[in-house]
Amino acid sequence: MKTTLIVAFLIASATLAAAAPLSEADCQAVWKLADVDKKGSIDAVQAKAYIANFAQADVDKNGAIDAGEFKAACKAGLVKK
Repeated sequence: MKTTLIVAFLIASATLAAAAPLSEADCQAVWKLADVDKKGSIDAVQAKAYIANFAQADVDKNGAIDAGEFKAACKAGLVKK
């Protein structure tokens, strides 16, 4: 039973990590939803609904994700609709 749970967890983790990249149009649409204040960057609170791993998407580690980082995160499959 314990082995079965471990295998199920590993499969679920691999599935989440291998999310399909968003199209450019979908990425732009999600960016518009996330950047509600139109500042050109989003913080962890704004990103929470769209990005599971903020730290991975915040490439420059400045505590915000700008449009370029967001686009890269879309291509890496880190952003969900």
